[in-house]
Amino acid sequence: MGEGTIRRSFSLQEAVILLNEYIDGTQKGLPLTRIAEKASIRLRSFAIANGEEVDAGFRSPAGLNNRLHSVAALYTGKESKSAPSTKVFAEAVTMYRKQREQFNELLKASSSGKAPAADKAAEIDKKQDHTVRIKKTKFVRS
Repeated sequence: MGEGTIRRSFSLQEAVILLNEYIDGTQKGLPLTRIAEKASIRLRSFAIANGEEVDAGFRSPAGLNNRLHSVAALYTGKESKSAPSTKVFAEAVTMYRKQREQFNELLKASSSGKAPAADKAAEIDKKQDHTVRIKKTKFVRS
């Protein structure tokens, strides 16, 4: 990670985006590295659309590789000791399987670039305090 980058846990909406990119990419037969590249672009765009300034290390493809392994393990039901799951990724997979309409709503809202203010995802994030504000840095294209 670059200097000044603060690691931030994924929000539920970001986890939904990552899971969707994983599912879409695997259905298209893309390698995990390409899925990570696509997910990085989407997550960075989402952050910028929501007023965050990001640097080259924020949600980079290299950083997302392990996260994708975690999402894959949860989605496929195969435990992975090298890529342990997180609660928010498990929530995204559960939402995909049991509350598809809500999953699709979060996904649609992320495509518009805005996180839905009154959405359940925002409530969960506040209750579980997964997120930490990113230190404002200059945006650096990778």
